[in-house]
Amino acid sequence: MLGKLIAEGATGKVYEYQEGLVVKITNDFSEYTIANKLDGKSLKHIAEYRGFLPDVPVNHIIKEHIQPYPGSIYKMVSGLVKHWDDSLLNTSDLFDYINNYLRREPKPFLHCRVPLKFFDYLHTIENRVESVRMAYFFIQLSCIIQELHDLGLYNIDWNEENFGLKNNKLARFELGGAKIHKAKL
Repeated sequence: MLGKLIAEGATGKVYEYQEGLVVKITNDFSEYTIANKLDGKSLKHIAEYRGFLPDVPVNHIIKEHIQPYPGSIYKMVSGLVKHWDDSLLNTSDLFDYINNYLRREPKPFLHCRVPLKFFDYLHTIENRVESVRMAYFFIQLSCIIQELHDLGLYNIDWNEENFGLKNNKLARFELGGAKIHKAKL
């Protein structure tokens, strides 16, 4: 049986289920389809999918419950964008960079010149704590993007509520709005 409602968004509702698991009733068929393809796969930076309930007649997903992100993803991304801009790379470059990578650009994400220039800039920030925090956040975001890329997924909903912590690292809670690139899954 489903437990208490713990979250509700544009694409569905999330309920407590069992220790470490939740059930999402979804109206996003792409998310449901992707969950079917990822069911049982080990994922490092995305909540894992763990099957389906036989007695629930609607599109639903059993998935790993990840902890909410402690703070604001928007503030971290705003800080990332601010420092990205300060490093003489404009904001559209950051999002183009992420989107191009998800569209299968051939260069590996962490080895392109653009992030290296960004990391060089971070070393110039006087506030060392902020510099390290931004670099760590960027690396974790890069890991999520890399895993999505490896799975062949793109056009992801980047809303703040879709992020959390898995093993104390930034992770994606859901894949609403995702598209599969060239049927890689």
